Amino acid sequence: MAPGWCCATTALPAAARAQIDEMLRGAGLRVTRQRQAIAEVLLRAADHPDAEAVLDRARRIDPSVSQATTYRTLATLTDKGFLRQHRFAGQRARHRTRGDPGSGGSFSGP
Repeated sequence: MAPGWCCATTALPAAARAQIDEMLRGAGLRVTRQRQAIAEVLLRAADHPDAEAVLDRARRIDPSVSQATTYRTLATLTDKGFLRQHRFAGQRARHRTRGDPGSGGSFSGP
């Protein structure tokens, strides 16, 4: 299991599920199981995962999550201000929720 990843074997509380659905709708996205899995990964992340790590972790929740959906969802959530993207020289872009200055935990809208 990747460092900084809280396993998805524990169900999210109803309030967290509602927050995920609200965030997806607020970004203009249809709420789907795949997008919910991607958002859950971001909410649970104790690190700042890159897109491939998000994809890998989301597939542990829902094996049908596609690479295209992952990249498009991350781009939309970043564009709409729900995520921050960090680029470091020579590395892939990393993502974190806007609501937490450290790691994972909440989505704050624009």
